[in-house]
Amino acid sequence: MDIEKIKEETGNSQLLPIFQRSLKNQERYLEDSCRWRYLQKMPNATTAAITYKHCEIEILENHIKVLQRPLN
Repeated sequence: MDIEKIKEETGNSQLLPIFQRSLKNQERYLEDSCRWRYLQKMPNATTAAITYKHCEIEILENHIKVLQRPLN
């Protein structure tokens, strides 16, 4: 999605800051959601790290799917 192009066409300057905020919130969600899973697997650091990475991959894959869907 080309937010700058939309801004130029519509004059809507609110899109970019809100989009950036949503990305920041998504990063926080990913970190917190995966961190508790990591801590649950401690003290086994290897299992905990693998669990964290699997969680991170799944959340990112889901986020990509959401971003790819058209806004109808």
